Amino acid sequence: MDLRWSGARTRRKAALLVSLLIVLSGCTTPPEHAGGVTLVLKHAKILGPVDPIPRLLSEFEAEHPGVRVKAEALPWTSDEQRQFLVINLEGGRPGFDVMMLDCIWVPEFARAGWLLDLSPFLPGGELVGHFPSAVEAGTWDGRIWAMPWFMNVGLLYYRADLLARQGFRPPATPPRCWSKSASSALRSGIPGSRDISGKASSTKGWW
Repeated sequence: MDLRWSGARTRRKAALLVSLLIVLSGCTTPPEHAGGVTLVLKHAKILGPVDPIPRLLSEFEAEHPGVRVKAEALPWTSDEQRQFLVINLEGGRPGFDVMMLDCIWVPEFARAGWLLDLSPFLPGGELVGHFPSAVEAGTWDGRIWAMPWFMNVGLLYYRADLLARQGFRPPATPPRCWSKSASSALRSGIPGSRDISGKASSTKGWW
C-alpha cells in the first residue's frame, strides 16, 4: 500500500483536524479477494452535501490494482468513536486497517502500539504542503504517526458598526483572543436592547 496516498490527496483537497491513521501491522490481517487484498477504513460521517470518500477511494483503487478499500462509518459522536476504536484495538484483531480519528488521540494510540510509524515511508518534502499545526498534530515522540486529511477551522464574525461605536476599528484592531472577544462583546452591548444576539461555542472535549 502506498502510504503517500492520504498526503497526496490532502494537498489537493484540504488539510486536518481529524487524522487518517494506519493501524499497526499485525493488528489485523486484511482479507484477500480474487488474488488481491481488501482494506477496511473506519471513518466518521462526513458533514456537508458531498461525501468525498467514495471518489477518493475509487481513485486510490484505480492507482493500486488488486487493492480494494471498504469504507465503514463510525458512530456520530467523538466519544463513541473513540470507545469503539479502543475496545476493538485492545482486543488485538480490530477488523479494520485504516482509521480516521481525532488528532488529540495520536499520542495515546501511538504509545499503545496501535499505529504504524509512517516516518520511514514519507519521501522528503511530503509534508511541506500542510499547515505546520496539522503536521504537529500527527507527530509524537519525533515521529509521524498520522497523515493530515482535513482541518476544522473556526471563523469569527462580528458587527463592525457596533465595535466601531466602542472605539474598535476593524480590521485594524479586531479581537485576537477569546478574552478580548468577550470583553469587546460586553463593551459593545447597548443597554436595554434586545435586538443584539450572539453565539459562543465551547470546544472542550474536542481539541
